[in-house]
Amino acid sequence: MGSPTNPDLRPVVYLRGAHATTSTWRRVQTAMWAAGWHTVRSRADAWHLARGGATVILLDFSGFDAGRPVTVGRVHARGTGQEMDLPMTTGLGIEQEVVERVRALWAADTKSVTS
Repeated sequence: MGSPTNPDLRPVVYLRGAHATTSTWRRVQTAMWAAGWHTVRSRADAWHLARGGATVILLDFSGFDAGRPVTVGRVHARGTGQEMDLPMTTGLGIEQEVVERVRALWAADTKSVTS
């Protein structure tokens, strides 16, 4: 058996929810944690993780409570420590899993409202 190596960084979900209620934040975090994903709320934390090589998925649910679409996509770090830009990249992989988790959360909310 060979020597152990440093494992790959696990994917991280960067949560952004401007104007979201405390209840919505709690539900989104709980859904992500139930799926086994680590979450961060700080843009700086997300930038540093992406800069360090972690897969960082943006989940922007700022308009969730108002019925607006949720934005999901992988981001990458650009710039230096002074300007921390997190542009989204193309291609779906783990992002699709995050989308499915959000859809399930939305469907559960819709059922509780209509019941």
